[in-house]
Amino acid sequence: MAKRNRNSVKRPAAPLTRSPDGNEMAAIERAIDAYLQRREPVRAAYANSNIIAPHSDGAGWLAQLATATGTRSIEFAEMLIDQLARQGRGSGHSTTDAKRLNAFLALLDGFSPANEVEALLLAQMAATHDLGMEMAFRAKQADWPQQTEALGNLAVKFTRTFALQVDALAKLRRGGEQRVKVEHVHVYPGGQAIVGDVRTGGGVLPKGEEQPHAIIEGGSDFLRCQDAEREAVPLPADDERSLQDARRHLPRRAER
Repeated sequence: MAKRNRNSVKRPAAPLTRSPDGNEMAAIERAIDAYLQRREPVRAAYANSNIIAPHSDGAGWLAQLATATGTRSIEFAEMLIDQLARQGRGSGHSTTDAKRLNAFLALLDGFSPANEVEALLLAQMAATHDLGMEMAFRAKQADWPQQTEALGNLAVKFTRTFALQVDALAKLRRGGEQRVKVEHVHVYPGGQAIVGDVRTGGGVLPKGEEQPHAIIEGGSDFLRCQDAEREAVPLPADDERSLQDARRHLPRRAER
């Protein structure tokens, strides 16, 4: 990728206090290099309250919008841009702030949606983030604790929704496939390995999990420890008699 001229980087006009030192200049140079390597997102401009191309190539701009919204339909791209423009409109304003709209477009273009559904989800994420930050700001400015609580709760709901939307986008890009990675599964003699959702009630452990097993075959009455390398523990006399009584009621194997 060819580098743009460094003079294309916009430098804000600010009162000069001092010149950057050596370390700061090195960091600035690295930042400018990284900035120039990034692809510039599609932008929009306003004229007479209408969203227009920021340059003379209108057809090329529409192609950029379609790509940024993951579609071949210009109508879909225009619909989504109009929705984002309304979301970027401040309270009491009849037109959208061009900076906010271009920020939303940068989000869409940066994620490169593969289709219309991904583009819709990204637009919703932009709106959810915008509302969450607005509620958080208003909560800080509130004069009464009740207002702070109400606005803070709304901010939390929007941020949680945003996290769910991020998960939904990741799942959508995986094609709905859910991956489960299981490591270091130890199955001791007499135990069972279960992969899946195991639910128990009342705090009772399911059979075969974290419980010792009594050996009743072969005439050895011992309790087996979870650690297979440890020695078995003899049962008390009362338990031994109980096992012997239970053994008499077991069905006998048919002789061959």
